[in-house]
Amino acid sequence: MKSKITLAFAIILIILNTYTVIRIERTANDSNDNFVSQYELFALNQEENIRMEKAGIELLKLTDSEKPLYDNYIKYKEWILERYKGLAEKLENSTSSDTWKDELYCDIEITMAYMDTVANFEKGRPLSHDVFKEEIELLNLNINYPFDSSQLHFIEELSRIKGIDNSWSEETCEYVYNGLKQTLKARFELAKSGDKHLDSGTASPWTFYINKVGLEEYSYQLLAVLVIIFTGAVILEERKNRSNKLIEMLPEKRSYIISYYYKLGLISVMSILVITLILPILYFGFKYGFNGLQNPIFVYEQGFTSFTGYTHVQEYSYYGLGKFYGTRPWFEGGYYPATILTIYPLWKVMLISLVISLLKVIFFTILGVGIGLSFTSVMRSSFALTIISVFYLVSQRFLEKLKFNPFSITSSWDVTTGSATYTWFKSALVLLVSIIIIHIVFHAINEKRDYVG
Repeated sequence: MKSKITLAFAIILIILNTYTVIRIERTANDSNDNFVSQYELFALNQEENIRMEKAGIELLKLTDSEKPLYDNYIKYKEWILERYKGLAEKLENSTSSDTWKDELYCDIEITMAYMDTVANFEKGRPLSHDVFKEEIELLNLNINYPFDSSQLHFIEELSRIKGIDNSWSEETCEYVYNGLKQTLKARFELAKSGDKHLDSGTASPWTFYINKVGLEEYSYQLLAVLVIIFTGAVILEERKNRSNKLIEMLPEKRSYIISYYYKLGLISVMSILVITLILPILYFGFKYGFNGLQNPIFVYEQGFTSFTGYTHVQEYSYYGLGKFYGTRPWFEGGYYPATILTIYPLWKVMLISLVISLLKVIFFTILGVGIGLSFTSVMRSSFALTIISVFYLVSQRFLEKLKFNPFSITSSWDVTTGSATYTWFKSALVLLVSIIIIHIVFHAINEKRDYVG
């Protein structure tokens, strides 16, 4: 019967993993056509934007000194339009999978020009060419704009002076500048590494893994419930078929016997998790390659030693496989990574997040085993396992602000990047303390009475 429980646990995980594999494959196969449509849409929006800009300029009473500035600005807009059209055409006609390099370098050029629109040397915001001079030389980039990027920032200043409704404040310009600077740092790091940019829909072994431990909310939440129920069921089955008699007849202390069951549950869980995860990872790796571990991820580095995270709004965004929260209300330009965030390579974030993942597996394993040992009635044990599972799911949704609630700790990936309520340090400490507490509680319960059924 125990083998049937183990098989059921493995089959459920295989089904969940297979669904993720199919979803990623489908997204990856459609991605080229999607990107072509995306850039074509960008081009259409840019054409409309240029038309409106020209119409707006005609209504302004421009002086002889202001007109060249606006002419230069229109050239900038038209240059972006041509870049979008050219990239869409190249992607549509290409049969190679290496077009991501063209997209990356095109994106770098456009973002640098955009950064110059909010630059202001006098206020500590130098031009992008000066900020990323070393990166440009290292990558041997030859960026020649058909316009003067050093003059672009005057448009925002003139818009404020002329009282144009959609003009940006100085505060907004500084926020956008810093956000674009952070984004360019990540893109230059990616360009230097030579790795393909990964996101949630890219076919890659690392994308699959991060989907399971962080991006797919249902996956890591359901996995926790399965671990609790599986480990509890294994112990209940041990007692039901009397296979626990042999270990409990050994002349050992009760702590040894309890530890044996903890090890049994942990080895069973870890074995199934590793096997069911490694197979899809190998599948994607051999089919698409194992590269991508240098992808830049934004993390809140201070969260590794602090109880509190950074101040942010409720809405979040993504850069690649990393999730981050905005630090000011939403506006037309969207959210940008805050300057307080640091860039880590993907492999490093994965290793750090693995610590939280292992602590969560240990915590839920001890919880399931402890419940299975502590109740003489199978019905009571099953009821307790159900209540704990429901409490976990409720905590994930509504009780995340409780100061000490291990059940409310969200995905190890979000915790590590700093986009969760609990920081990495607080999560690790809460889980460690919780493991010790429940171990002491279950040991005390089982030390005082005979649970051999």
